[in-house]
Amino acid sequence: MLEDVNKVDILTTFKDNINLLCLGISDAVQWDHHIEEHLYLLQEKLNNYVTYIMNGGYKQATNNKEYSEFMIKINLANKPNQDFYSFVEKYSEWIKNNNFGEYMKEFTIQNFDNKKSYFIHNNKNILNDSLINKIK
Repeated sequence: MLEDVNKVDILTTFKDNINLLCLGISDAVQWDHHIEEHLYLLQEKLNNYVTYIMNGGYKQATNNKEYSEFMIKINLANKPNQDFYSFVEKYSEWIKNNNFGEYMKEFTIQNFDNKKSYFIHNNKNILNDSLINKIK
C-alpha cells in the first residue's frame, strides 16, 4: 500500500523476459482530498523503489538473481486528478535526466479504468493505450 513507503508492494517477473523485474505500487487512496500529502507519499515510495533497484535491494527477495531491466508500475484504484499527471511528467523527466533510464525499462502508471498508461521506455515518455496487454 502507498502509505507504507518503505515496503515494496508487488515484485514480479515475466515468462517472456526473464531479465525484467517489475516492482508494483498499489495506490488505493482517493485523489479528491489531501493531494499534497498523497503526492508526497507517492514520491517517497517511488524514490525508495529507485534506491531499491540501484542498490540491488531486490536481490534478497529474488535469491540473488541479477536483472538487467526494471519496471515500476503504479496501480491506481481511483481516478487521479491533474496534479497526479503533472507529477508523473515531472517524475518521468527526473528519471530520464538522472540517467536512471539505463536501469529502468518502463515506468508505468495503470489508470483506475485500465485504459491508459504512462511509461518510460528507452528514455522516452510515451502515452500508450495498449501497455496493459503488453505486460499481462
